[in-house]
Amino acid sequence: MNKMIGRYSLLKHGTYDKAGVYTPTSEYLKGEINYASDGSLSVLILFKQEIETKKDILSYVGRYEVTSENILFHNITLCSQQGRNNSAEKRSFLIKEEKLILGSELPNGSRFEAVWKKSLL
Repeated sequence: MNKMIGRYSLLKHGTYDKAGVYTPTSEYLKGEINYASDGSLSVLILFKQEIETKKDILSYVGRYEVTSENILFHNITLCSQQGRNNSAEKRSFLIKEEKLILGSELPNGSRFEAVWKKSLL
């Protein structure tokens, strides 16, 4: 069975710099990520309570592929950020105590991390 399958709510989203200092992406964060049994993926993250510009939201759909015990790819077909359309984004992942921790190394040496809690629905 694929351990990724499920619906998750966003708890934390931000970056750690080279010194390990965490900076949240936004003070307001709401989001959901869905991994379906057929390999489809959907993501919705709100960075502001009231959406005013396209930077206030991140939404994408596509497919996911688990390639090893702790690596997966988000194969994005359609994204609110057009530059990410038809892209493949590598993520490390860890599932621990009903939490999903996704991460990736950034070109500047910092590390992106998002923490999600599995929904019971």
